[in-house]
Amino acid sequence: TGIYLSSALSGIADVDAITLSLSQLSSQAGGESMQTAARAIVLATMVNTGIKAGIVVSTGAPSLRRAMLPGVALIAAAGIGAAFFLI
Repeated sequence: TGIYLSSALSGIADVDAITLSLSQLSSQAGGESMQTAARAIVLATMVNTGIKAGIVVSTGAPSLRRAMLPGVALIAAAGIGAAFFLI
């Protein structure tokens, strides 16, 4: 839906605004479901983490890249698992 697209685009810069917007939207009567809001927030967080990892990969030293990539992979796996299997 458009919520997922806007969450992904918002995650490029920051996740605070989309988190507050979706939490407020999901708490209103007739708003989005909590499940959709939670998945969209996780999506924004994963995009934000990916952008930051990309910055490290493109500007960091090779030793920093090697140290960072396993952690980012675990964060991505946990986020995707939480969004689509637990929520």
